[in-house]
Amino acid sequence: MNNEKQEELNKRMQDTIENFLRQIDGHRNSFPVLMNALISQTQIKMKDLGKFLRENGIEKPASGTKGTITIPPHLHTDFIENIKNATSSRFAMRNMPRSVIVSMVSSYDALIGNLIRIIYKANEESLNSLNTVIPISEILGFSDIEEIKSYAVEKQVETVLRSNHEEQLEWLEKKIGVNTLRDFEHFKDFIEVMERRNLFVHADGKVSRQYIDQCRKAGLTVDVTLGDTLTADYAYVRKSYDIIAETGIKVTQVVWRKLGLGLNACDDSLQDITFNYLCRKQYDLANNLLRFAMLPAVKHVDSEYEWVFRVNLALSYYLAGNRNKSDEIVKGYDWSALKASYRLAASVLFEDNDTACDIMREIGADKDYKTYYQKWPLFREFRKMDAFRQTYEELYKEPFSYQEKDEFKWKKFLAEAQQIMAEEEAAEKEGGK
Repeated sequence: MNNEKQEELNKRMQDTIENFLRQIDGHRNSFPVLMNALISQTQIKMKDLGKFLRENGIEKPASGTKGTITIPPHLHTDFIENIKNATSSRFAMRNMPRSVIVSMVSSYDALIGNLIRIIYKANEESLNSLNTVIPISEILGFSDIEEIKSYAVEKQVETVLRSNHEEQLEWLEKKIGVNTLRDFEHFKDFIEVMERRNLFVHADGKVSRQYIDQCRKAGLTVDVTLGDTLTADYAYVRKSYDIIAETGIKVTQVVWRKLGLGLNACDDSLQDITFNYLCRKQYDLANNLLRFAMLPAVKHVDSEYEWVFRVNLALSYYLAGNRNKSDEIVKGYDWSALKASYRLAASVLFEDNDTACDIMREIGADKDYKTYYQKWPLFREFRKMDAFRQTYEELYKEPFSYQEKDEFKWKKFLAEAQQIMAEEEAAEKEGGK
């Protein structure tokens, strides 16, 4: 494979995983905003209904009873309208988590489709094994052989995506010659999310025989019966995001490495992804991916990447509060012969502040490290220490100035949004005078 084609395919792989993560991040991040908006709308509609009943002297049944109410004929239309508004808001609130799950799975399916296209682009000889039937009338409409190839590949993509999600992974395993795409800790949870998505789309969430069979086949114990209705809440959406992201990233990494496009691009992508999850405090997801990066079967360009992944794996445990596991990883290696950046990392993770400050002095007033000290999650706890701040000021001749970003609070976000709306309404009233 020539360098130009290799660069093109690496770029396509990078664009594919970035687009996938961008999409599911959008679904995950917008979900709380949309849910809070729907909750607010539902509360407003219910208040409107209550106000309508009070203003018209209509008594509601006592709480906890199934009594009836009498609506005068001239109020019937308005009453039905209020009921419809309140009911539709409640249904929208119920269906929003389902919609997010469906959207994230659709993004995953698009990822698999793109990986199949790249596989055939990287190994065009494998097109010879496709048994695509193309009517003569359609062949005559193609302008060249490349259009015929694209048609055949798209037909294959459609065929694979019509199968269930375990069969898709099985097809990829056979195509690239591996047997590990289904061999990961959360595979059974992945299958459950995919099958629940199918229930949301095709059966209004009602449990089917296929759901039970597929979950049990994957090794999952399911405590449901036929006809039960499954739902999704905020916790389930977050869990589903982690599972879908983890699966998509791992599948992409395995395919990428098997295509023989060079390990640099694969390692760069995985390093950036895991680092971003550490920065965003998604420690469980970062940990799962970093443990994958340290598997013996996952080869790296050189030892530099291995040490970076090792440091970040220990860091993922450390930041999540599992000091024992972090210390176990650090103690398992001799850091003394390594360059200063790794020795500094080991000292910080051990909370050996005196040694860490000595290594800071060894590194000196490096302008890159000035940024690292402020932004790297490795220094999140260390930079709060007086010893660090004194050493920093000694090196850079200025006080350390940095404020940790508060964890995002949706209530605060909504309060700010409501304040903005109130200010806009006040401005409109003022302008109308």
